[in-house]
Amino acid sequence: MTIDDLLMQHGSVWIVRSPKELWRTDAQAELWLRFMNSSPHAEGHYGDEYRLLEHHASAISAGIALPANIVDLGCGDGNKARILLSGLAGKPARYIPVDANRLFAENAAMSSSQQGIPSEAAVWDFFDLDFKRIRTAQYPNNFYLLLGNLNYPIEQITALFRAAVKESDAALLGTELMPDNISSVIEALRTNPHIKEWLNAAIASLGFKSHELEFNPRFNFATGQIEYGSDILQVPGEFSGSPMNPGDRIVFACSYRPAESELRSWFSADFNVRLFSRESGRAALAFLTRK
Repeated sequence: MTIDDLLMQHGSVWIVRSPKELWRTDAQAELWLRFMNSSPHAEGHYGDEYRLLEHHASAISAGIALPANIVDLGCGDGNKARILLSGLAGKPARYIPVDANRLFAENAAMSSSQQGIPSEAAVWDFFDLDFKRIRTAQYPNNFYLLLGNLNYPIEQITALFRAAVKESDAALLGTELMPDNISSVIEALRTNPHIKEWLNAAIASLGFKSHELEFNPRFNFATGQIEYGSDILQVPGEFSGSPMNPGDRIVFACSYRPAESELRSWFSADFNVRLFSRESGRAALAFLTRK
């Protein structure tokens, strides 16, 4: 496998071609969950979004046209979806956890089955998923969940929802919002040992050793993204002869931090948008239905 198979070059910045490489193995998945549940991450946005779902679960569930598939895109451990699923037990609903990692998808499906809700794991990158095949005569409607972060370009996400969300469907998107002090967010990431553990596993899968990179998250004001990236200290031997140089930067993943008004504007051309947010202003949920 060549460097071009793994990374895209933009000047001195190298971007991982397939984000699913970061969650490809079970070990990587376990390390990611350890980061997601670590303090202060779990006490900040993750906890805010969780509490938003708990507070508004009844209003959100009332907007789901049953019978429906609850399609959890990038499901992770499925903890957030379970908040909504708890109110759907005994109703005509089926849970479809979608993730590129088998461990995530199958464990999430198993948990929903324990709640008395039928489920079917889908081990896919959700941009490759055939949403038409999910619909059945028994479950003709889809309710899409995309919770956690906006880790893909917003153009891809809006295009996905335009194609997937039909007249009787709905979608719920959860994201962190632009904080008042972005530098404190970056510093919290920089000093969190669990994210370093996860990235070291990702580094190894791409051919790097931990001493060849220095973790250095940044906020890109031009794009409104947090970049989960590292500075290249030493080019791996297998990449020798490539245009990569010490001092270049490799970006593993990005997540957008929109303002509430921006979040609404992204979808308002095609969807009715109902926003749920907390007084802390750190997270929001956008409930989308077709106009």
